[in-house]
Amino acid sequence: MVAAELKELVEKLAEGRGIKEIVEEKEPSLLAAVSKLKIRFNDGGVKLLVYKRYTGLRGLKWIPVEWYIFPAATFNLNPRRLLINEVSFNLKLRSLGFKTPKIYAVSWRRRSVLMEYVHGKQLPQHLRDGRFKAFYRVGESLARLHSKGICLVDTRPQNMIVDDRGDLVFIDLEQARTRGDRAWDIALHIYYSVKFTLNRDKARSIVSTFAQGYLEKGDAEDLKRATAAKYLRVFLPLVLPPTLKAVVSELKKTS
Repeated sequence: MVAAELKELVEKLAEGRGIKEIVEEKEPSLLAAVSKLKIRFNDGGVKLLVYKRYTGLRGLKWIPVEWYIFPAATFNLNPRRLLINEVSFNLKLRSLGFKTPKIYAVSWRRRSVLMEYVHGKQLPQHLRDGRFKAFYRVGESLARLHSKGICLVDTRPQNMIVDDRGDLVFIDLEQARTRGDRAWDIALHIYYSVKFTLNRDKARSIVSTFAQGYLEKGDAEDLKRATAAKYLRVFLPLVLPPTLKAVVSELKKTS
């Protein structure tokens, strides 16, 4: 059931169009209660929105993760800070020419945000389809962000979407920050992209494509730093040793 406050907000955004139905679909998330809202209008139109509400209880799920990866990276857990990051870096990235979901409303009291639903394919879908071209664009975009002093921190491929227009869209920016660790951004994205794969040629292609894009604007030394032991140990449970060896070799060769 859609909360009365959220329903009232959606009705205001309808701009006079009568709402026939609001269907709420819960989505899995570690740091927030996330719902996809399908709005059906009386005139037959349909609009999709994303509603995120940051809660302290859900944030506790990240504490063991933070212990495990320390000192490789530090994650924010405070719900209010997560919301501030989500909103401020969404707007910051848009001002720099990057694509992010449009924000329709923010409630600081409820620690929640209502945003555009991005139609497209997340990067893991491109991986399954054997299409790696998007990784060049991710590498180039990440290097541009790094050159502006911005790190995303949570650079898992599922937080990047190629929308229906072919544009790269960054979502889930609650961990983003200035003066972060560029090598961590690279390491998390690369190693998470090749998790559990036995295909070393595929892993090399992903790394090579990403690195070529990153070197358009970024520093080769950051690619090399992503092979440091403090990062590798984090991903040992996810990346098979032969694949990890191939990825490290490719990163060092490219850098």
